[in-house]
Amino acid sequence: MIVESRIPGVALNVAWPYLTQADKASFKEQARKIVRLLDEQVPQPSTMIAAAMPSPSFVAADLNPLGSKRLTDFEYALLFGETDDAGKATRLGFAHNDLSESNIIVQDGKIVGLVDWEVAGFFGLARAGKVHALCRTRKPGDFKNTSFSEEKIADLTFWNDLYVGV
Repeated sequence: MIVESRIPGVALNVAWPYLTQADKASFKEQARKIVRLLDEQVPQPSTMIAAAMPSPSFVAADLNPLGSKRLTDFEYALLFGETDDAGKATRLGFAHNDLSESNIIVQDGKIVGLVDWEVAGFFGLARAGKVHALCRTRKPGDFKNTSFSEEKIADLTFWNDLYVGV
């Protein structure tokens, strides 16, 4: 079942060109708080708690995430492959897993909603952070053949470090 309703406000990517650096920093800090809250407060399914070594999972079981969720092989490997903590019991907190500016709804200086939950699941901050940094954001090198100023490139890549320090 899909339930949709209109969240008042605009996507952060629409508001972005009109925001001050202080506004942008405020939205990033708000998003970091949301990332932490989702990770810490959304309860894990009981099957994951009982397991000695929980496995990453989407909220809704999906027999073909590469096809139906349009994941690349690389992203799939980041989410479901071994991590730096291989062999250790790892708490897999809940993650939206696609916190790009277009999926964050803002109004009056506040984040008022998140949309596009299709790749949300229990992956933990380490996996979600890797996906964000390596798959969801633009890199400074993406602009090497442009005439963009360093300031413009910094603005275009401002969201890259969302998971740093979370």
